[in-house]
Amino acid sequence: VWEIWGALLHGGHLVIVPQLVSRSPEDFYTLLCSTGVTVLNQTPSA
Repeated sequence: VWEIWGALLHGGHLVIVPQLVSRSPEDFYTLLCSTGVTVLNQTPSA
């Protein structure tokens, strides 16, 4: 949770990945590029 609030409180954006996109490496990469993601936090099981 601290990662979310820290980013939002300092002008960052939160991108929530749809489940179907999370299962496709190509779609996931496309989403990251199209939204301009520069920092990625995820759980080991993701």
